Amino acid sequence: MFFGTASTIFILPPSAIIRQDGTLVKVEAASSVRKELKNFIKVVKDKRILLLLPMFFASNYFYAYQGAVNAFYFDGATRKCPSIYSSLYPCAH
Repeated sequence: MFFGTASTIFILPPSAIIRQDGTLVKVEAASSVRKELKNFIKVVKDKRILLLLPMFFASNYFYAYQGAVNAFYFDGATRKCPSIYSSLYPCAH
């Protein structure tokens, strides 16, 4: 992790980068907050994103359910192993 952080010293600004064909990298201007919100609402209204909402809910419900089951069935000493697994499970994705 330290190497990745330290290596940011060597990153060039986009204006100093020249492609192999000799063209410069173009930096796009920042969008306004209003335009970003408008585009965000457009994406959220998309049918494909709306169809994903039940999966988002199920994923978050699973974590809470798993924690409640561990708390109910295991005592303090044996609750350690399943809780470590359940805390590392999101990192495995």
